[in-house]
Amino acid sequence: MARIVWLASYPKSGNTWLRALLCNFIADAGRPLRLADLPRYAADESKPNWYLPYAGGRTPGELSALETAALRTRVHRDIAASASGAMVLVKTHSFFGALEGYPLQDLGVTAGAICVVRNPLDVVPSMADHFGVSLDEAIEFLANDMTGTPGDEANVASVLCSWSTHVRSWCQSGLSHLQVIRYEDLLAEGPGTFAKVVRFLGMGHDPARLKRAIRSSSVEELRRQEEAGGFEERSPNSQRFFSHGLKGRRREPLSSDQVARVVAQHRPLMAQFGYLPAGS
Repeated sequence: MARIVWLASYPKSGNTWLRALLCNFIADAGRPLRLADLPRYAADESKPNWYLPYAGGRTPGELSALETAALRTRVHRDIAASASGAMVLVKTHSFFGALEGYPLQDLGVTAGAICVVRNPLDVVPSMADHFGVSLDEAIEFLANDMTGTPGDEANVASVLCSWSTHVRSWCQSGLSHLQVIRYEDLLAEGPGTFAKVVRFLGMGHDPARLKRAIRSSSVEELRRQEEAGGFEERSPNSQRFFSHGLKGRRREPLSSDQVARVVAQHRPLMAQFGYLPAGS
């Protein structure tokens, strides 16, 4: 049975881009992987097909967050058992912990985790666009420890908590094999930060292969594929999934008052990761 390395993040924090980078590095196919092929190289623990055998005839979208949490360890063991190698990468947006006693991660099949963190000032407008809510509603969502997303045809119910609680839960998870990276560093440093991720996973160091993976996973390439064939993770509330890939690009819509509210709600973690605006 393989062991899971979690690709963990709060929603809209770069998880999909990191998966595209890693999947293109693993495949090294000489051409960009199709978006539809990413699940062949990195699983997604929120996909309903994993839960169908245990749903008792109901669709996974009909299961509550608690009912879904009760099934998660079985699903995680199925994911681990289905992998052909010693390690399987698995995307998750769940915070690290449990819901009413039900673990959201099966530590029995866990090898470690990579946690991607993104500035909440950039997460807010991205989430507002993705979920079709106002900026103020997105700000409140990121501040609420009772937040999650309901199950639907595309994903089972999730348990997120606030941005700060989510990030803190993974950073303080106690996992012996844990790497925390900033989305902004992945953007700014490119090969350097991605090389650290690859080494963390024990995949060696091949600069030419790294460059090919980065080229095959550029925002321009991902956007081109989405425009040509769509992308199942795109929300019906937004025109594009891969719409903005630059640090701070989406921060402009926030007013000074909205920025101040986000800072007040998440100051300690924002300070820790260097996200506090000048003068805050």
